[in-house]
Amino acid sequence: MLVEINGAGFSNKGAQLMLETTVHQLRQYGKDVDFAIAAGRDRPAAEVARLGLKYLWPSNMLYGRAGKYKSLFAASNIISKLAPSRYLAPYGLVKRIDADALIDASGYAFGGHWGVRPMLNMAVLAKSYHRRGKPVVLLPQMLGPFDTAPSQEAFVQLAKYCSRIYARDNTSFQNAAALIDDSILSLSPDVTIASVSNKPIDETKGKTEQVCMVPNQRVLDSGETPWSEDDYLNFFCQSAKQIIAAGKDISVVVHDRGGEDIKLAHSLLNKLDSPNASLFTADNPIELKRHISQSRFLIGSRFHSIVAALSSDIPAIALGWAHKYTELLTDYGQEKYDLKSYQEMENAPGLICEMLDDERLAKNKSCISDRNKMLQKQISTMWSEVATILGLQPS
Repeated sequence: MLVEINGAGFSNKGAQLMLETTVHQLRQYGKDVDFAIAAGRDRPAAEVARLGLKYLWPSNMLYGRAGKYKSLFAASNIISKLAPSRYLAPYGLVKRIDADALIDASGYAFGGHWGVRPMLNMAVLAKSYHRRGKPVVLLPQMLGPFDTAPSQEAFVQLAKYCSRIYARDNTSFQNAAALIDDSILSLSPDVTIASVSNKPIDETKGKTEQVCMVPNQRVLDSGETPWSEDDYLNFFCQSAKQIIAAGKDISVVVHDRGGEDIKLAHSLLNKLDSPNASLFTADNPIELKRHISQSRFLIGSRFHSIVAALSSDIPAIALGWAHKYTELLTDYGQEKYDLKSYQEMENAPGLICEMLDDERLAKNKSCISDRNKMLQKQISTMWSEVATILGLQPS
C-alpha cells in the first residue's frame, strides 16, 4: 500500500515530529506500507531517505504555490502518465495515481488566518483521490476560524472529498461542525502526544534544573493581539532572570529551523548575557523532545514544544497566538498557565514562583500525568480508526 502524506516537512520540528509519528504509527499496521511526499525546500532528500519515504513525481514544486493550482495539477497528472512506474522506482519516485490513500498532517493550514488558497488546493488534491475511490483523512489539527464566506465555502468544498476529518480541539470541532456533516468529523488530540519518544533516555534522567524557553516569530506577526519584539524579548528576559536567581539554568530552544526563531533566540541570549543561559538546537525532533523532557518546566510559544513538555509530564507556561494553545492547556487542566496577551504578562512572576516550588510542581506534574494517560488512549483509538479507513490490519 502506498500512502501520500501531505502538509508536513522538516523545517518546523513540530511538523517533522507529526510526520515521523504518522509513519511510525501506520507502519505498526503493516510492513508493506510505503509513504510518499511531495518535494519541497523543507523536505531534503537525506531526511526523506532516512524515514524511508518516496518522492512524488512530477514534483509539486512545479505548481504548488501557483495561483493556477487546479490547471497545473491537471497538467502534472497528464505528465505522470508519460513515464512508466518501473522507470521511476529506481530513483525513489512514485506517481500519485499509484497511491492508495491521502493523509494530511499539516497541523494548521485550514482556517481564515491563512486565506482560502490552502483549502482550495487541498480540495483539488483530495478530489483526485476521491474520484478514484481512495480514502482521504485529515489527521488531528486546528481548524478555523472560518469567519468569511469564502473561507466557509472553501472548507465545505474540501470536506466533500474527505473520508474523515479529525479536529484537534473542541473549538476546531465546533468551527467545522457548523459547516459540514459531523458524520465525517471526529475529535482527537495532537498525534505527537503519543509520539515515538515521550521520556528521556536513561543516561540523561535526573537533569531537571534547567528551564526551557522557546520563542516563536509567529507571535510577533500573527493572532489578534501580536506582541512587539521588544515586549516579547523583555518578557523572556525578565522571566529568565527570575529563574536564574532561583539557581536554575536557562536553555533557549529553537524549535523551527526556518531562520526567524533562531534570530529571536540569539537576541534573547545577547540580552541576558549570562553564563547560566545557553542555546539548544537539534535537527531531530525526538532529540528536541527528549531535551525538553529533561527540564523542570518550559516557557514557550512553539505549539509543539508545549506539547513536547506536557506529553512528557513537564509543566509549561504558554504565550500563544491562536486558540490551539488555550485548548491544549485546557486538555491538561493547565488553563491558568495560558498567557494570551501582553496584558497578562504581569501574572508570569507568580506562575514562575509556583513552578520553582518543589511541592507545587510535583502536584502539577501528577495532574499532567493523569491527563496524559487519558489523552494517549484517545490517540490510540484514533490510529485504529485511521487504519480501518485505510484498510490496514495490525501486523
